[in-house]
Formats: sequence, structure tokens, C-alpha cells
Amino acid sequence: TFGVLPHVRFRSNVVQIDIIGDKSAHDRRYKLGVTSLDDESSVPEAVDVSVIYSYPGSMTRNRIVDYPGEEVFDGHIGYGMNDDVPFDHLKGSRTAILGNGAFGVENIRTSCEYGCEKVFLITRRKNLASPRVPCWFVH
Repeated sequence: TFGVLPHVRFRSNVVQIDIIGDKSAHDRRYKLGVTSLDDESSVPEAVDVSVIYSYPGSMTRNRIVDYPGEEVFDGHIGYGMNDDVPFDHLKGSRTAILGNGAFGVENIRTSCEYGCEKVFLITRRKNLASPRVPCWFVH
């Protein structure tokens, strides 16, 4: 671990960020208010840092959104996780993918690989749609 592990905070929530110094200067620092996810009653601890890395994990909990009319829709609705997409149904289909994050873009590629006739990417915001690695740098 090269001595880094004692300085890493897992299962933490940053509840406050104050920029110390000129926010456009290269030598700016940050004062964070950090609480533990394991103790919801914890008082924020002040932590001084110069660099922040965030690794949110794999986001494996589906965000279930009920859209009006789903119950009468005569097609497949899936979340693209846990093999819930019937790939044999994609050939020649017209598919809509909600969300323009890396996961959505990767599902566009998969839909095309399985012969989808047309893919619509539907988003809430106008952002650059990009696969995983460029997404890390852009968003």
C-alpha cells in the first residue's frame, strides 16, 4: 500500500467543502466536513486535503422509476442489469435508452452489436454522452 492506506477514508460522506485560498490557484486546499456512513449520528470531522478522489463503487442498486403508461406498453422494459435484456429481441428493433452516463452509452454499443435497427438516447440534461473512461474526465 506504500503507506497510503492509513490516509484513505472508506464508507465516508463529505457533508461540507470549503475552499482555502484562491479557488483558481494551483496551491488551493480544501477543508472537508466528513461523517461516517457506519455512524449516522457522527459529528463531522474537519479534514484538510489538497486533492480529492471519489470512487463511488459499482452502483449496483437499480434506480427504479415508474413512468406513466408502463403497464400498457407492449414492449420490453429493462434496466440493463442482471441479464434482464433479451438480446435475441434486439435484432431489427427500435430501442430507447434512458440516461446518458457511461452505462447508457455502453448499452447503445451492445444494442448495435445485436442488430438494433435504431437506438434513441433519452436524457434529462444536455451533456456529452461518453463511454466509461472519457466520462471520468468530462463529468
